[in-house]
Amino acid sequence: NFPIDSLESTQPLLMKRKKLTKVDVQPVEGWRLVMALRSGLMMESSWALDTINILLYDDNSVAYFGLGNMPGLVEALIEHWRASLIAVFDVARDLELNNPKAELQTKKKREKIEKSYTGS
Repeated sequence: NFPIDSLESTQPLLMKRKKLTKVDVQPVEGWRLVMALRSGLMMESSWALDTINILLYDDNSVAYFGLGNMPGLVEALIEHWRASLIAVFDVARDLELNNPKAELQTKKKREKIEKSYTGS
């Protein structure tokens, strides 16, 4: 129904991708994942989220994700999620902490994320 040279008429290339495991992303330390998420940089955050996804999908490494093994991971994930929601949809801004130091840090982090989304 679409013209031949249009984007909509392009057929996707369906290739089976290799399933990545913990061997493909090792060595990974918990603090590095947390710090990558907290950095506010798009490449670092993408790497951390991709690595967490691979490690959680691998049955041999899922036990490594106990909260005792990675202190601060849940907080970093929630902080990243909140900053992304604010940057993309401008929601959840009212859930931010009212601490002046925390406000300054989250403002800087939000600005970094907004810059990475806009490509500036």
